[in-house]
Amino acid sequence: MENNKDSEKLVIGIQGGPGSFNEEAAHWYAKGHRIPNYELSYCYTTDKVLALLAEHKIDRGIFAIQNSVGGMVDESIYAMGRQLFEIVDQFEIIVNHNLLVLPGIEMDGIVTIMSHPQALAQCKSTLSLQYPDKNLRSGEGELIDQAMAAKALSEGQLPETTAVLASQAAADLYELNILDRGLQDKTENYTTFLFVSNLKPE
Repeated sequence: MENNKDSEKLVIGIQGGPGSFNEEAAHWYAKGHRIPNYELSYCYTTDKVLALLAEHKIDRGIFAIQNSVGGMVDESIYAMGRQLFEIVDQFEIIVNHNLLVLPGIEMDGIVTIMSHPQALAQCKSTLSLQYPDKNLRSGEGELIDQAMAAKALSEGQLPETTAVLASQAAADLYELNILDRGLQDKTENYTTFLFVSNLKPE
């Protein structure tokens, strides 16, 4: 690829950012399929993954398509209807959701729980039972990505009264505390991802 300085390196665009479940999925897939030389392009949305793929700015794409609790990922479904691409493979990983807050913040200081709409759907019953007084909010734009929301919280771009539902990796990366762990409604919370490429010429 012309945009790839190292022609041997596979550039994989992912739906999320650093610390996201998409990043975890990409590393899991690359390791399992023996792809040693690759780099990730953080795209944050499925729309951008497929757009960059169509423009030949990335070699492959990874995005979530379905969850065993939350069902289809609407964001991906709508994006898939706007772009042409080829499905190379599909795979699944277990996803565990945690409640991330700024250091020093306790649960009684939280007003809003923010995350991707799919993550909120996967934790709907648990959140309703344990935190019925909290407002649930989906991020917009790049903040739809859980890891991006965690980054925004750590940088003061979100109110300190916000908790983000995200991964352990996001907590570690952005130095956030975890107030509660494993909030998904089912322990074995599987998310299915697609590994895609641009359409091959006929």
